[in-house]
Amino acid sequence: MGARRALGRWGWRLVKREWREQLLILSLIGISIAMATVVATLVDQATGPLSTFQGSATHLVVIAGDDLSSDLDALTAAFPEADISLRAFDSQVGTPISFDVRDAPQPSKLGAESIRVIDGRLPARGTEIALTPSLALESRVEMGNSIALASGGYTVVGLVEDPGALWRQFAVVDHLDSPDEAQALVRATDSDLSDLVNAHNISNMGFEKLDAPRTHDIAVAVTIALIAIAMLEIALLCSAGFVVLGQRRIHQFGLLSAIGATPRHLRQAMRLNGL
Repeated sequence: MGARRALGRWGWRLVKREWREQLLILSLIGISIAMATVVATLVDQATGPLSTFQGSATHLVVIAGDDLSSDLDALTAAFPEADISLRAFDSQVGTPISFDVRDAPQPSKLGAESIRVIDGRLPARGTEIALTPSLALESRVEMGNSIALASGGYTVVGLVEDPGALWRQFAVVDHLDSPDEAQALVRATDSDLSDLVNAHNISNMGFEKLDAPRTHDIAVAVTIALIAIAMLEIALLCSAGFVVLGQRRIHQFGLLSAIGATPRHLRQAMRLNGL
């Protein structure tokens, strides 16, 4: 017991003498982990935000203009499986905060996930609303609070997010009476959409081809592999540093052994030196 206390005091003196070196190593490890987390998050968000959550859709269609209702009828007639989301622009009364408002999503026919509930629920009545967490924080409202928008007053019943673009700020209501635009996920070809535009003379319709889901998955897999290699190199550097510290203490370990330290005591001394 006395030998353990003596080794403990010796280890504490080493810590007090070499705390700067130990702190530097811990800081490097912490910074490396933080950078790896940031890089993985950026890659996940930058490689086609809709690619993972688009289901089997191949194109994103955006329609705006005064003939929005008739244009949507033409779109749904041509593509019955289209996932349509109505959008409107709104703002909080008495503040410069503006954002887009979406109608509550219907069950997707293409397996897409455009809105995910974090807390609470989606709006079920005309006086209810759900916000993204960042928008709720900026607007200084919480679950159950009221919020006054240019379009009317609402009660916050949920917190939501866009799984494909977590940075987006928006609100969700049960129904939009006067949408400014519509976005739709469809499974089609460029020629199919071009024929629709020409056949119905839809002047305010645009579309873009979505990346295949594997593009996102490959980017994430490559990033994870690179991070794993970087973490392995850091581990090797740390182990090499530990070996160097052990070599610097080999003379002291020899003295401990000469005065009667057992292999168990030497192992304890090695552990204290590593800490």
